[in-house]
Amino acid sequence: MRRVALLVSVVALAACGRKDDTRSDSTMTTMASDSTTAPAATAATPAPESFAGEWDLSVMPMDNDSTLTTSHLSATATSTGWTMTLPGRPPVPLAVTFSGDSVMTIAPSYESVLRKGVMVSTSSVFRRNGNNLNGTTVAKYTTTGADSLMHLRSIGRRAPK
Repeated sequence: MRRVALLVSVVALAACGRKDDTRSDSTMTTMASDSTTAPAATAATPAPESFAGEWDLSVMPMDNDSTLTTSHLSATATSTGWTMTLPGRPPVPLAVTFSGDSVMTIAPSYESVLRKGVMVSTSSVFRRNGNNLNGTTVAKYTTTGADSLMHLRSIGRRAPK
């Protein structure tokens, strides 16, 4: 949508900027519809309810495929009622926001699975691709020093019923 607005603005400015422009309206229309300048078609944005259900996630570092932990995501068709469950833990409620093809989640402070006795809060962005869920997470640890942030990625699948 932004590309279309930008393209229309550029064409309008170009048309207004020339005092001696003798091109006809049909030439401008042809230029605007030229496939080399037209924006690419965008993929359909999934509806929030398409995220609803149970998801099993593997959480890994950004740079390799070693699973650090697993989690279970329970998602509703709205932005309320979402929870994340870590192994051997009670569910953690999530604040959820939808934007375009993504869902963003924020978990309040809870005890880290990766760093025993250290509190952590997480912010994640997930995109759905069929029965898969791919995401990135920033974990902010309640510590001082250079290692207070960790960037993680998640790969999930719909949980079996």
